[in-house]
Amino acid sequence: MPKPLLRLGQYLLIAALFAACGGHWLVLQSVAWGGMIVEYSHSSPLVTAVQKTFDGQHPCGLCKAIQKSKGSEEGHAAQVIVSKLELFYAPATVLIHPAREVRWLGALESVFEARAEQPSVPPPRFA
Repeated sequence: MPKPLLRLGQYLLIAALFAACGGHWLVLQSVAWGGMIVEYSHSSPLVTAVQKTFDGQHPCGLCKAIQKSKGSEEGHAAQVIVSKLELFYAPATVLIHPAREVRWLGALESVFEARAEQPSVPPPRFA
């Protein structure tokens, strides 16, 4: 397999795992926090802007949308119902009947021929 195609597959796998673990919410929340810090720093010092951003009392519209979407996503995950729980493994019974007659030696004799002559000493060399 070509190396660039393999590398692309690895990147896609990492992106899928990132999304499956909820990494997209982390990225969106980081963007929202960055925008909030910039917005609040226009009217107050940077330290106050950072405090207002992370205190939870001043959420922006994007933060509210993220919180709402995360809540609805968790609700869908909680609705999974396990119908039957199997605690013990019971293997299926498989019966294998042996063949009536096995003739391994007879099969090998028909494939290989016996040779009477001895190999030449030293072995022949091809130029």
